[in-house]
Amino acid sequence: MYSLGILLKDVKNYFEISQKKANLLPSFNIGFMFLSGPLTSALAAQFGCRKVIMLSGLVHSTMYIISPLMPNFDLMLLSFGLIGGLSYGCTLLTGFVILVDYFDVKLGIANGIAVASSGLGSFALAPLSGFLIKNYGWKITMYIMGAVTFL
Repeated sequence: MYSLGILLKDVKNYFEISQKKANLLPSFNIGFMFLSGPLTSALAAQFGCRKVIMLSGLVHSTMYIISPLMPNFDLMLLSFGLIGGLSYGCTLLTGFVILVDYFDVKLGIANGIAVASSGLGSFALAPLSGFLIKNYGWKITMYIMGAVTFL
């Protein structure tokens, strides 16, 4: 998700939009990811962390697969920017919340490993995204990222 900037040039050209408008996609996605905190907290308290992580992960991977099918950029902003951002936030933030249930003594180390692995995943997916876009196009790349997110 943090390597979304690699897709922007192709998305901009496909929808024939300005760079300013194309920049809204990662802005909405990351913005709604961070705005999902209260929603994440309420859902985790009501339904439990595991159910929230599993459902939000499914929704997020679905947004990767559905977004390239959108006929215009505004619908892509709604699907991947808003819904995808909220669902990714629910997955990410609930993953940190659940650490408290399993780690009493070494919570700091567990939290550090979780944060580092998130950054490592973002670091690894950027070159993979570039390779996939170059060889298969941005739509197929989104489908593949949806499948990887689902797994």
